[in-house]
Amino acid sequence: MENDKKEYKLSGMTCAACAMTIEMVVKELPTVKEATVNLATEKLTVFPKEGFASEQVLEAVKEAGYQAAEKGEQKQSDYAKQVAEKKENVRHMARQIWFAVGVTIPLLYISMGSMIGLPLPAFLDSRAHPITFVLAQLLLTLPAIGIGRGFYTRGFRNLAKWHPNMDSLIAVGTSAAFLYSLYSVVQVLFGHHTFVHQLYFESVGVIITLVLLGKYLEDNAKGRTSQAIQSLMSLVPNQATVIRYGEVVTIDTEDIKVGDIVRIKPGERMPVDGVVISGQTYVDESMMTGESVPVEKMSEM
Repeated sequence: MENDKKEYKLSGMTCAACAMTIEMVVKELPTVKEATVNLATEKLTVFPKEGFASEQVLEAVKEAGYQAAEKGEQKQSDYAKQVAEKKENVRHMARQIWFAVGVTIPLLYISMGSMIGLPLPAFLDSRAHPITFVLAQLLLTLPAIGIGRGFYTRGFRNLAKWHPNMDSLIAVGTSAAFLYSLYSVVQVLFGHHTFVHQLYFESVGVIITLVLLGKYLEDNAKGRTSQAIQSLMSLVPNQATVIRYGEVVTIDTEDIKVGDIVRIKPGERMPVDGVVISGQTYVDESMMTGESVPVEKMSEM
């Protein structure tokens, strides 16, 4: 049923576990024969049965904690919009990382510096001023948690739905470190100064910062791939000449339909893939195949 497959654009996935979760919930639908998720392209492919309705898939994906939208015919303008959105998302993540680094480095210095002989200001000495020492780390950790709040909202939500993913692991791990450190802060405030050695605030900041950095590098690599694809799509001419009902008409390339007869004149670019039904030419396919010599194309009829 290749011709009956439905495709959906996904968002909100962060790891392979997310893709497996979406596959599982969609496959459980009685009107779905098979479902596959491509994490790299963020695409869901569904092979439906009789009685299928797209609303069922959209609702199932939403209940799992993700977002889906039915894919129509991909146009060049739509693809350019997606590329622009990804660029903006990468820039936003870069700003988040710089802010996270800005609070994590001082946090790491205060908590670990004395262990390797680095000097600390007198007011941050853990023995002379334990309360200042712990409160400084607490105040530096809060912005890091704010930056990584998406890990907690997505992670605990998916955990509550019994579909844990990487965000759930990050949320649980950093929450445990933060809450125990917060308990140690309370103990120090009550005079139990030995708890200054039982703080793990720096672990929270470092984990959030490194995971954000990893996501940034991943999204940046995807963005470069999208730019390469867009550069190929930009080679497609905006208009094409087709023969419909015996008349030669000029239409937008995006409006070409399966079965149209496209007329290509010498020197023109190919608007779409197709089969030669009349004529002969040589086509430069170097952008697609790397072949430096033009390839001969002719009618097989």
